[in-house]
Amino acid sequence: MNKIKVVIVDDSAFMRKAIESMLAKDSEIEIVGQGRNGLDAVEMARNLKPDVMTLDIEMPRMDGLSALEKNNERESSARHYGQFPYHRGCGSHYESP
Repeated sequence: MNKIKVVIVDDSAFMRKAIESMLAKDSEIEIVGQGRNGLDAVEMARNLKPDVMTLDIEMPRMDGLSALEKNNERESSARHYGQFPYHRGCGSHYESP
């Protein structure tokens, strides 16, 4: 069975590591790349062709929503998951079709 290829994109090294630690517990998931901004996300979507990408919303150089739009324009096969800025530790998430 093929593993689910995941790319993690967040400008916070702490959050990248936290997401990586959570996903690494699942033997069906393979983390194929990590990036620090939306430009990294667009490049990695094109080159690595992940099944799933996690995207932070607010990042330098290009935010997660702009990267999502660029990837959707390129017909990326990756599903995108993002975390909106949260208040008092309560995160909210969205999923791109």
